[in-house]
Amino acid sequence: LPYTLRWEFVVTESRYPERFGFDATGDFSGRGLWTLEQDGASVKATFDWKIRAEKPLLQTLAPLMRPLLEANHRWAMSQ
Repeated sequence: LPYTLRWEFVVTESRYPERFGFDATGDFSGRGLWTLEQDGASVKATFDWKIRAEKPLLQTLAPLMRPLLEANHRWAMSQ
């Protein structure tokens, strides 16, 4: 979809190499937490991302267009 999202984050927790957390502000506000766990030769990465959309366009359209916005999000993340 043709819109731009702008946000910034500040790292609020750092326990290298197991996890780090951050607070987001801008078109999104909330918190994110990356947790990394060794699993044999691999690493399991978990991202817990709890945010609110602050951009008026998203707040207005989200209830009506949730399926389209979710599909757009999946497409954007795959890029």
